Amino acid sequence: MKIKQDIKLPIDTSAEIIGLGLMSDKYISLVPGSDGKYLNNGGVIEFTQSSLSLESLIGKFIFGGAEKKADSKDNNIELKEGYTDQGRGHNSISDEIDSMNIPG
Repeated sequence: MKIKQDIKLPIDTSAEIIGLGLMSDKYISLVPGSDGKYLNNGGVIEFTQSSLSLESLIGKFIFGGAEKKADSKDNNIELKEGYTDQGRGHNSISDEIDSMNIPG
């Protein structure tokens, strides 16, 4: 990234990637620190943070929910197997679990 030579950035300047909306362009927000020393030409901003994008939140919601459903199905299968041996003639819990509509 190039910055005009007449712009002086303190060493403790922070940078963050920002996006204003779902389909918007992204830009870099620079927040000057308070240190009296300045970055030299070719210097590196140490304090950086990428933005939490709406796209990643939606992905986590969609795929995180799928993982929870899969975990729930596994737990129900374990529950069914645990009760099958104990039921001996009383299959109501196993039948109930079999009737659940759990996506595979």
